Amino acid sequence: MKRSVQTLILLALTAWLAASAQASQTLVFAEHVMADGGRLTLLSLAAPDQALSPTLKQSLSATIVGVSPNLGRSLTIHGSRIKSLVKQANLGPEVSVLLPEQVVVERQTQVLTSQRLGQIYIEEVNQRLGDRAREADIRDLEPGRDLLLPAGRLTTQVRLVGVDGEPLGRVPAAVDVYVDGHKEAQTRVSAVVDLYDQVVVAARPLLGRHIIGAEDVELKRVNLAEVGSNFLTNPRDAVGLRTRVAVGPGQALDLRRLEQAPLIRTGDVVTMIFNAEGLKVSAKGKAEQTGYAGGRIRLSNLNTKREVWGKVLDSGTVVVEF
Repeated sequence: MKRSVQTLILLALTAWLAASAQASQTLVFAEHVMADGGRLTLLSLAAPDQALSPTLKQSLSATIVGVSPNLGRSLTIHGSRIKSLVKQANLGPEVSVLLPEQVVVERQTQVLTSQRLGQIYIEEVNQRLGDRAREADIRDLEPGRDLLLPAGRLTTQVRLVGVDGEPLGRVPAAVDVYVDGHKEAQTRVSAVVDLYDQVVVAARPLLGRHIIGAEDVELKRVNLAEVGSNFLTNPRDAVGLRTRVAVGPGQALDLRRLEQAPLIRTGDVVTMIFNAEGLKVSAKGKAEQTGYAGGRIRLSNLNTKREVWGKVLDSGTVVVEF
């Protein structure tokens, strides 16, 4: 009989301890919460680092409080509202709740600084230039303003506006900003891109309608943003061309201001060179057409009166074709 009483007391004590353990579960709500976007639940307002049971977490996450505040804004939730929602959640008598007078909710954010935007722009320009980026200078950067964004994985996409080839001069860009794959913002960044290269320039003053010789041109390192896209990089390509207008010394030779100069005019008497089976024979001929360097013209052999075709070599020589 005595053993039975002891057993009953032990069972009662065990049950009391178990009930006490269950009743000891305390839910604490924070005074300040950093939330991500979307819905706010009671679980969102709970203080972090609490040992909450899975069942309690499920009940808290199922009770909607509202929506997160906009970026840069805060939301104040009074303790009386939280108390009402806790009652609706029916958490049970074993859960005791500690409530502050109010909970202030702010959004978790990140800042994409104007300095980083400038770096992103420079990386895109250098990638577009490739190996020639070593010859470039990016200056007068206008990176815009800092961007306040939601927390998450940040990615960007840069589009150089109005650039088909190499970026030169003032180059604007549109920067699309994504967080976790969702577009959150778009901003503009611009800078001046100076790209340097060796181009053909006038070695001395050249008058209009001047036929360019080898002594008239030289190579000079210049900023391509200042000379446009119609420049020459090989002096030999300029020799034999004629200026349309006067060109100053050191000025890049713009192809739009150059033209082919006729080396032979209709009626000119020229030397015709015949190459056949290792033999080189020359004769006099009359040009029946105006000829340009490397072009084909029709001629009359002054000895045989026969018509032939040849390729213009220089101002007095044509290589006859067989």
